[in-house]
Amino acid sequence: MAPAQSLRALFHELREAGVSATTLQHCLDALTIEPVLTAHPTEAKRRTTLNHILRLNEQFAHPDEILEVLWQTDETRERRIGPLDEVDRTLFFFERTVIPALANFYATFRAELHAAYPEVRLNHPFLTYSSWVGGDRDGHPFVTPQISLATVAHQRTRLLEHYRRECDALISELTHAVPSRRKHAPVTDAFQPCERYRRQLLAIREKLSGRYRRSDEFVRDLEALQTGLRRQGAVRAAEGRIARL
Repeated sequence: MAPAQSLRALFHELREAGVSATTLQHCLDALTIEPVLTAHPTEAKRRTTLNHILRLNEQFAHPDEILEVLWQTDETRERRIGPLDEVDRTLFFFERTVIPALANFYATFRAELHAAYPEVRLNHPFLTYSSWVGGDRDGHPFVTPQISLATVAHQRTRLLEHYRRECDALISELTHAVPSRRKHAPVTDAFQPCERYRRQLLAIREKLSGRYRRSDEFVRDLEALQTGLRRQGAVRAAEGRIARL
């Protein structure tokens, strides 16, 4: 029995209601959902406190030390925060919750969609997030054009750091040997001659430093690597971390 309001229950209900694959495909192709994080969140906890709460989630069986430090940590700030502090706080939620949750959501969505409607494809990411923090023009006296430019630069830096970390993790994970009839070129790095995916990922990581002009170039390189994994029969790896990325 699928849990109520789950994706599995949703697709089951659509099937029971007689919604065709064609109708669902049209709906998905036109669907756009974009939650926007605001500059005035109700979450007023210090980021220090939030970090400890996330530690609790990771060490749920042994909470005493974390609860002790929470008990002895100041709950309120001694200074007023500015727009760039708000940007940092928002990016905290993106990095620690939104990005992992989106990856989990899309993995589950694709799996349940395929199980119920194998002929339907998810052709674009219909659920995306935005933020007006650092760019709000609703009369905020401290949000200047210079603050907005700094915000965009900060967002870009943090996102590229995330991509680099993911590339580093993939370089460690995708050690698959790639069969080849051609003689391997002389090795000039620490990888085995047959470890083509690791070299491709290293090149992708280096291109993140400014050689990509558009985000879809990054996506295409990842998809090409993913296609190679599938052709080799490494389906689990193709649907693992690289699919989430």
